[in-house]
Amino acid sequence: MVEMSQMTISTLKTPTFYLHCYVDFTLLREFLHVDDLADAVVFLLENYSDLEHANVGNGKEVSIKELAELVKDVLGLKWELVRDMSKPDGTPRKLMDNLKITPKISLRDGLVDTYKWYVENYGKQYCR
Repeated sequence: MVEMSQMTISTLKTPTFYLHCYVDFTLLREFLHVDDLADAVVFLLENYSDLEHANVGNGKEVSIKELAELVKDVLGLKWELVRDMSKPDGTPRKLMDNLKITPKISLRDGLVDTYKWYVENYGKQYCR
C-alpha cells in the first residue's frame, strides 16, 4: 500500500489505483464539520451546566462506503474500493444521541472546502 506522504492526487486518479479499506463498508459514522462543532461548543458553554458529558452530533449516519464514494466523487477519482479482511472491524455504529444540531456545512461541502484548501496549500507538492 502506498504511504500517504508518497501519494499524489494524480496517483489517486489512475484507473489502476485500489483504495484498501480495513473496515466493513457498512459501518456507520456521523461526521460534523469543525465549524459546526465550534458553534455547538459555544452553545454548550452558554447553556449547559450539567456534570454529564455532552455528545454533539447531527443524527445523520453515513456508511464508510458512502463516505469513500463521496470523497471519490469530490476529488474526481477513479479508484476501486477493496475490502481488506485482514483487519478487525470497528464498532458498527457511533451515533451521538445527546445534543443533535442542524449543521450549517454539509459533509459534501466540508469535503469540497477541505480539498480546495489542500490543493491551495500543498498543490505544487502533491496535486500534480
